[in-house]
Amino acid sequence: MAKKQSSLINMVLTLFVITVVAAVALGFVYYFTQEPIAQVKEKKLNEGLMKVLPAFDHQVAEEVEGVPTYKAFDANEQLVGTAVEVVTDKGFGGDVKVLVGFDTEGKIFGYTVLEHKETAGLGSKMGDWFQEGGKGNVIGKDLSTPAKVSKDGGDVDAITAATISSRAFCDALNKAYATYVNTVGTCVSTDTLIVKDSKGCDTLTNVSTVCKSGENSIEVTLKEEGGQDNE
Repeated sequence: MAKKQSSLINMVLTLFVITVVAAVALGFVYYFTQEPIAQVKEKKLNEGLMKVLPAFDHQVAEEVEGVPTYKAFDANEQLVGTAVEVVTDKGFGGDVKVLVGFDTEGKIFGYTVLEHKETAGLGSKMGDWFQEGGKGNVIGKDLSTPAKVSKDGGDVDAITAATISSRAFCDALNKAYATYVNTVGTCVSTDTLIVKDSKGCDTLTNVSTVCKSGENSIEVTLKEEGGQDNE
């Protein structure tokens, strides 16, 4: 009986030692690889921003309700575009992460698929299928009307034999646009909107656009000197 008990103790101790060694080894691997992995992801993101946005001088990153957004500005501090990084769980193989860039009119300027687990040769085509020149081109699309594949009554041509992946892509676009609207709001030209004061007089002087950038905040862009109101 004592021999059996001794064998059991030895087995438990052996398993404990193996577990500790494995845990320590995994800890070292994580410690030495987390920074290179983070650098690769950051490089991929920066390259993605260059692809999906108009030419810009610098960008400012922020989170809107947990969704990463990137506002791009030119050298004169004028907003030229906004990129939104979204994840949809509707992919055929799981989560799909897409970076979508919008111009100042809220139209899609570009996109890039950052991560996916879609089937090779089918859903994996989403990186090119919806680009300008692709069969399902969405570049320049106004998402005030949500993106849907044609099979669901929309105007986006789905990837052949990959409708689920295509629906996931459309879901990502719609999520990105919802965040974009909450982040940048709607900008209108003073050609189409004239703000009147209580006496009915124009209150905008030398203003080009008016943007609602928050629930209680308004952002205005001044015209160049010498311009006329509502030009």
